[in-house]
Amino acid sequence: MEYLINNYFILFYALALVLSIGTYKHYYNSILKYLPILFTYTLLTELFGMIIRDIDDIQIIYKKEYYNYNTPIFNIFDIIFYLYFLYIYYKLSTNTVHKKIIKYGGMAFLLACIINLWIQDFYTEPQALAIIIGSLLLIFGALTYLRVLNSQDSKNTTLYYTTLLGKYRITNLLQLLSYNHVSTFV
Repeated sequence: MEYLINNYFILFYALALVLSIGTYKHYYNSILKYLPILFTYTLLTELFGMIIRDIDDIQIIYKKEYYNYNTPIFNIFDIIFYLYFLYIYYKLSTNTVHKKIIKYGGMAFLLACIINLWIQDFYTEPQALAIIIGSLLLIFGALTYLRVLNSQDSKNTTLYYTTLLGKYRITNLLQLLSYNHVSTFV
């Protein structure tokens, strides 16, 4: 029970997955039709990350000092996560300038992912450059989409997802920036 309390977020991921499957009929014909797959992937990534972190016999990095590091699976997850939502914002955007920003920003994100392979260790460190670029692009996409929705004065279930995504990514970006700031001075 203590293990579940310490890893309470897994229950939220599972709840999000169950709710997305339960309400799938409302958006199966929309751009969000693959959202339950992303939630499943998120839940499995978190579970696999916990297993690697907590069970010494299971590891993906075979260096003694990094035996319980699970960073590579989260680095891969970040790439898939950002690209999925950039694709959604690209498809939802009606403004050609915004579409170009998201399109070329997505290319810059992929380039940052490749550059990060030489700047930071993919196996032991979060990919800061890619996360910063991806977060800024998702914040841009969420804000421009919310602006369009507010101007249309319409209510859409996608609004709730984008708002939550924007809040999550802003928090994630701030955590990353504070992590890098603190680790620089320690």
